[in-house]
Parts: sequence; structure tokens; C-alpha cells
Amino acid sequence: MPVEPSRIIVNGIYRTDTNQQRKVTEITADGKVRYSTRSGNTEAAWSFGSSPTLANSPTMEVFAQQCSEVIQAIDDSDDKSLLKCVKQRHTIAIPNGEN
Repeated sequence: MPVEPSRIIVNGIYRTDTNQQRKVTEITADGKVRYSTRSGNTEAAWSFGSSPTLANSPTMEVFAQQCSEVIQAIDDSDDKSLLKCVKQRHTIAIPNGEN
């Protein structure tokens, strides 16, 4: 089932039906999505997924249709959401009393 276009954000990571991971690097003013890709089977480095020319980048609607799952979609400008995600995944130690 496709992802809702409203869930597509910069730095969000999405999975396709073929287990490709896509990380959004830019959403242009006219709604084109630039992204990097990697295999969902390994923790390989990200490589260019959309063509370096914006003319070949998909629209948000097309990108959303190509993705079947949201892996991570956190607005990095919202520090509390980012901290909450990190705490939930137990990837850092948070001193007592800090939220």
C-alpha cells in the first residue's frame, strides 16, 4: 500500500516493495523529491537515487506511490520529537530529569 504524500519529509526514510530504502534529501518548491538509496538488506552507504537533474526527480505523489512503508519520518527541526525517538530506541543515555 502506498505511503501518503503528506508523510514525505526531508530526512525521512521509506521502503519500496522491492526492499529498497530511500532517504529524502530535498523537496523542491515545485514538489520534486530528491533522494538517496540503499538496499534494505544491508547497512550500505547511501547513494544517489534520483537523477542529479531535477527534471528526472519524481513528484511527491509518484515518490509516495513507489514507497510502501515509512521507516523513519522525523522532522529534524523538532528537537523533542527527535529526542523522543532516540530515547525510545535506547541509542543514547539521557540524564534523569531531562525530557
